[in-house]
Amino acid sequence: MENNDLLEEARKYGFIQDQQVWLKPFMNYPARQVGDVKESEDDSLVYFAKRFEMFRDKVNNLLERIASSENKGSFLMKVLHMKEQVGNYDALGDFEAMYHILGKAEEDINETIKQNREKNLAIKIGLIKEAEALQDSIDWKEASEKLKELRSTWIKTGPVDKELTEEIEERFKTPIEAFFERMSRPKIG
Repeated sequence: MENNDLLEEARKYGFIQDQQVWLKPFMNYPARQVGDVKESEDDSLVYFAKRFEMFRDKVNNLLERIASSENKGSFLMKVLHMKEQVGNYDALGDFEAMYHILGKAEEDINETIKQNREKNLAIKIGLIKEAEALQDSIDWKEASEKLKELRSTWIKTGPVDKELTEEIEERFKTPIEAFFERMSRPKIG
C-alpha cells in the first residue's frame, strides 16, 4: 500500500491524542494506546498501519500453511494465539476482520479434529472387534502375531474424543489380555 493509502487506513482505525497513537474501540475491545508519536503524527499513523500489514501477513501465512497441511489440528494453538494477539497487537487496522478470519480458521480446525476423531473411533472399534474375535483362538502363534499387528495399528491410529478414550482403551486391552493370559497358563495333558 502507498503511504497515502496507509494513512487513510490508519485514520479509519486509529487517532492521535496527547502525542499518543490510539486504536479505536472494536467488538468488545476498548480504545487503547498502541504507541507514541515520534516524528510527525502522519508518520506515526503510517508506521502503525504498516505494523498491521505485518500482522495481516502473518495471519495469511498461517492460513496458507494450514490449507497446505495434512495435519490441520497441529495449528490450533497457533490460531488461538494469533486470535489472542488481536486484542493486544500494537498496530492500526481492521483487527475485527482478522478476529473473524482467525475464528473461522479455529472452527474449521475443530471440525477437522472432530471428523478425524470420529474416523479414529470407527477404526478403533473395528480393531476391538478383531481382537475380540481372536481372544479365544487356540492358534497361539498366528493369533499372537495378529494381535501384535492390531496393537501396532491401534498405536498409529490417532486419538478419539477424550470422553471415550478410557473406555475404548479398556475395550481393546481386555480381549488381548484375556488371550495372552490363556496362552501363558500351563497346558494340562
